[in-house]
Amino acid sequence: MAGRSVVRICDGDNPESMTMKFRENLDLAKRLARAGRSWDGFLWLLFTSVGQQIRLRVKPDRHEIFIRTGSPDVRVALSCFEGEFDELLSAVPKLRYRLIIDAGG
Repeated sequence: MAGRSVVRICDGDNPESMTMKFRENLDLAKRLARAGRSWDGFLWLLFTSVGQQIRLRVKPDRHEIFIRTGSPDVRVALSCFEGEFDELLSAVPKLRYRLIIDAGG
């Protein structure tokens, strides 16, 4: 094995958990692609799957934002653009600006 490099594709995960994680990531990538540009979902899935952590510019629902691959950013962004705050906005229809800052944890 001298002179050969070994690429690790998992950190001790079993194949079943890797498959479940990939399916979950594929679902998120499809949601991201449907929400905006199709290549956003592809790039997020690609970089997340290979473990490359970068800031990726995506455009869900015509809003340009940055998300980090391999983080919960995509899940949070999609929930915001898929109606998380619709009930609040409809309850207070006289908002001058339709901006909500959610600093929750």
